[in-house]
Amino acid sequence: MTIFVDDTDDSGARRKWSEILPSVAEVEWKSPPAVSEAGFRVKDTTELITGPGVVIVHPPQPRDVLGRMADFARGVGLYIVTVHGEWRPEGQQCDPPFAYDRRCPVGTAGTDFGRYLDRFMKALKESNVPRFDLLEPDLWPENLLAIYLLLTAIHRAPENAEAIRQGWKQSDATWKSRVCLGAWKEFSAIPQSRSAEWVHAGLPTFDEQEKLKTGNLELDGVEAPAALKAIRPVISNTGR
Repeated sequence: MTIFVDDTDDSGARRKWSEILPSVAEVEWKSPPAVSEAGFRVKDTTELITGPGVVIVHPPQPRDVLGRMADFARGVGLYIVTVHGEWRPEGQQCDPPFAYDRRCPVGTAGTDFGRYLDRFMKALKESNVPRFDLLEPDLWPENLLAIYLLLTAIHRAPENAEAIRQGWKQSDATWKSRVCLGAWKEFSAIPQSRSAEWVHAGLPTFDEQEKLKTGNLELDGVEAPAALKAIRPVISNTGR
């Protein structure tokens, strides 16, 4: 299966698709007056593309345009996946189901997107049925839970708090970065999350390029009680 990308973002924050995805080909959506001539073409050519394959569309298009893209995709064996730079309330599937509006954002670095797309395409090859849920992060917030348990230990055992913090600080920097970034993504993915409370507690946040924005990876200055209060509703997914 082939991966195509139609990225019309002109904001200066274009994603480096050749680094995010292997063997990606750039295409353009063309919609001339004659509806029958609408379709994705290889960039800077008049050649229409065909499947099997997936077309990544960024930024998202209006629903009527996305519907026409889905109609074209259905006829040539393609699937459309639109991506964003911020979280969406929920992923949305078109009817017919040949296009999907991804809930989880893809930053300019796109660290995880290739992995999710790969498992979607593998499942599609096996069953020929699109499992769009495979494009989204797993529901179990393992990184967020790790931070929650660490802060719980610090909060409930003040006599050991400094030793626990030192153990965290001495951990591998790459691993800490991955856990903190993952925790922020998992926290932000839940509708019940309140980012203001997360920031107020001193927990680290990241920008669209997945670079540290506020706080620090050592968790210096994090107020455990406030952090636990922010995280607890997300872990329970009750919103209370």
